[in-house]
Amino acid sequence: MFFLALSSCIQNGNKQANTTIKKAELNILLDTLVSKCPNMMNNDITKTDFADTLTRTLSNYQGKSLGLLQGLKMEFEMCMPYPNDSLVFKSDANKYIVKFGFSESDNAIAQSDKYKTTFQIFSIVDKKTASQLVENSFYELKGTFRDFVNCKGSFTLPSGKCFEGYPQITELDSKPYIDMGTLIVDNLTFTKVK
Repeated sequence: MFFLALSSCIQNGNKQANTTIKKAELNILLDTLVSKCPNMMNNDITKTDFADTLTRTLSNYQGKSLGLLQGLKMEFEMCMPYPNDSLVFKSDANKYIVKFGFSESDNAIAQSDKYKTTFQIFSIVDKKTASQLVENSFYELKGTFRDFVNCKGSFTLPSGKCFEGYPQITELDSKPYIDMGTLIVDNLTFTKVK
């Protein structure tokens, strides 16, 4: 709802091309958080506070559609099969983990002069769905945000290991570099884009 209300305000107050509205889904969220944390780059404490705020904000969308993906080109980077071991992997046995990456260089509509951003999407899909994806191709994604990749049981790699992919902030080219983390998306659907 937050995105819709802000998008509506921008749409009414700004008569620019449709790409501005598409850009807004991701950038409204980040612009709002950046404006609330003008000192986020002061030191490790303020960087961590900003990352924690972003984590809490995105966590509000658990179990819901991620509107910020709308209009973004995500690059399909890889897939890995889960072993046929239903005792270890339960419902994921015989499925595939697919990974997509976001880069501003591939998404002119999502570039900002205030910051740079990146994030990854992991999803578990069946073999038929995974076989439709073409490596190094771009897709617009839709799905339900489950959680950030973490070691709390919400996500396990086919190797049986886990890692943590929460938001963090560093600096790149004298700008804040906002890594939104690695998001687990369920009910993934995709459309190939050029």
